[in-house]
Amino acid sequence: MDEKSLRALEIQKIREMLARECVTEPGREQARTLAVSTEEEEVRAMLNQTGEAFSFLTRHGASPIRGFPDIRPVLARIRLDAVLSMRELLDMAAFLRAVQTARRLLCEGETEETTLSASASLLTPLRDTEEAITRAILSDTEMADDASPQLASLRRQIRRQSEAVKEKLTALMRGLEKQGVLQEAVITMRFDRYVLPVVAAHKKSVPGIVHDQSATGATLFIEPMAVVEIHNDIRRLQLEEQEEIQRILADFSHRLYTAAAQAESSSQLMTQLDIVFAKARLARLYDGVCPGINSKGVLDIRAGRHPLLTQHTVVPITVWVGETFTVLLITGPNTGGKTVTLKTIGLFALMTQTGLFLPAEEGTQMPVFDGIFADIGDEQSIEQNLSTFSSHMKQIASIMREVTPRSLVLLDELGAGTDPAEGAALAMSILEELRRKRIRTVVTSHYAELKAYSLSHAGAENASMEFDAVSLRPTYRLLVGVPGNSNAFLISAKLGLERSLIDRARSYVDEDARKLDKVLAGAEEYRVSAQAQRTEAEQLRRTLEKEKRELEKERKALEQEKEQAVKKAKREAEKIREQALAEANDTIEKLKKLSE
Repeated sequence: MDEKSLRALEIQKIREMLARECVTEPGREQARTLAVSTEEEEVRAMLNQTGEAFSFLTRHGASPIRGFPDIRPVLARIRLDAVLSMRELLDMAAFLRAVQTARRLLCEGETEETTLSASASLLTPLRDTEEAITRAILSDTEMADDASPQLASLRRQIRRQSEAVKEKLTALMRGLEKQGVLQEAVITMRFDRYVLPVVAAHKKSVPGIVHDQSATGATLFIEPMAVVEIHNDIRRLQLEEQEEIQRILADFSHRLYTAAAQAESSSQLMTQLDIVFAKARLARLYDGVCPGINSKGVLDIRAGRHPLLTQHTVVPITVWVGETFTVLLITGPNTGGKTVTLKTIGLFALMTQTGLFLPAEEGTQMPVFDGIFADIGDEQSIEQNLSTFSSHMKQIASIMREVTPRSLVLLDELGAGTDPAEGAALAMSILEELRRKRIRTVVTSHYAELKAYSLSHAGAENASMEFDAVSLRPTYRLLVGVPGNSNAFLISAKLGLERSLIDRARSYVDEDARKLDKVLAGAEEYRVSAQAQRTEAEQLRRTLEKEKRELEKERKALEQEKEQAVKKAKREAEKIREQALAEANDTIEKLKKLSE
């Protein structure tokens, strides 16, 4: 895809929106570089997956993909058979739990197989390894006592020896305290050894190793000789403990090394699933629908809303191209929405070809283009000393070299920025070439010559952005089949420009242009009148529909009442029958007793 066109259509902003919906860092990174496919089958498959994820979210309310740490650096170390740290192993355990959750929810929780459940079935949960790591490692720096029998034994010995040290020091401390040898009667630690705070003047009263002193030098922290050997035993045990911890870490690391290929595959699958469910969440965010894909090159957007505009205020557009005509010329006032319409069309095409749903109504159809080319906005380059016109022509020249009948071309203000007569002629020549090659093309322009071109050439069609002549404001509604008027004279008159000046201006416009404007004005009046009639007819249709619904409701209510009355009558008849039967039985019993 053409990079300038991608920038002009702002697909990167959509990628960023998608990245915000991802729950993993690899997913966010891939979302920001999401490729635009040009293969129809691949696009269908991507949209199908998004649809499956959308259905899953609708049924379950939440994604099966849970967030987990970025394990790519850990996987790199696993491939080297390196010994992983506790933090790295905990990250792998969190990843494996996320794998287990995704596989369980997508495979076991679904009644029928989908492409997502098929992908999830390829995940390798490594449950035993995950559970062993989770049981053994408590935090970044702490391993559980029962991580191995040997570790548990060593720690028991360390605790016993530590208690023995404290008992000896406690006994020694009682005697020294009475002699006034200690600064205070406490056992403290220095450099992992239990020591007593001895008054410096009584140093010789406590034979042992001086490990530290107070800031003033008045107190010495001495390890008495009576506990030095026990401390040495503790240190030996601690070294053995660290060796056992390293052995356990190495064992876990090697278990992951033997499953490195499965872990790598699961990581890639989880990233893909993260992106698919992010697409579904994004679709829910802007109320998107799955576009139908057709192979006929027909683009049919129904009530499409630009996803980067506020969804509650944006005016939806309905536009089509590629069936009875391949070139659509949009005219209308400045700031009337022409450029937004172009961007919406282009962005919808890009979104479709990345597997994204569209903020539009059901029935929206999109083809798969092999290239989407856009010349929108001012790409003027100061460094290259290009004028606005030159910059546009350079981009258009590049587009004309690369387009094929399967491409989409979007040109904003074609031919503008130079002499109007030459600009219009150049624009018509470009349009004719695109029309002749049946390339799907949407163009915006103010040139009257292009309106006449679209009226007189098969395969080309006019459209316009609606303008309210009363309020002098655009409505931002796109009207396909209706060429737009410039409304410059009307706006000027409404704004108070003298009539004589406007009449003189009209005299400067050539006869053909005046005739065209008159035809367009008449067409606009007819359209407004037809719109009013359609609105009235639509209101009448809605009224009739409402009355029909009410009558149907009343009919159903009557049927329900009738059905209830019949049921009630049956119940009462049954009750009478049962009562009569009971009375008859009672009479028979009495007769039997009398006969006895």
